[in-house]
Amino acid sequence: MLFCKIFSHALKILIIFYQKTFSLFLGRKCRFYPSCSNYALWLLDFNAPFQALPRIVYRIFSCNPLHCGGIDYPILKLRINVKFPQHFPQKTPKYWLLPYQNPPFLATILRLNQTQKSLFYIIKSL
Repeated sequence: MLFCKIFSHALKILIIFYQKTFSLFLGRKCRFYPSCSNYALWLLDFNAPFQALPRIVYRIFSCNPLHCGGIDYPILKLRINVKFPQHFPQKTPKYWLLPYQNPPFLATILRLNQTQKSLFYIIKSL
């Protein structure tokens, strides 16, 4: 567990270093939104590095002149357990998780106190 956190943090530092140095000199070349480096950072925020790494590599290889690009948000597999606390603390969301498909998500909300697997798009707040 500790190794995964250290490895994930090291990957994030390398990606941020790339964004602050090489990306500025090379210009915006990514064919996707969010850019491949942001996509990688978002995946590393939610997944273990060994789960995120194959998806990051696939995304980088698909970012080429033969691919049309477009909007491609990362999809997250998430187990959620719906519980409503008495007091909600005030927080500013860093990410929004939008359901990949509405019917399974709505069915999950209706079943309180049960853990369900769902797919979500990860969208970063402004």
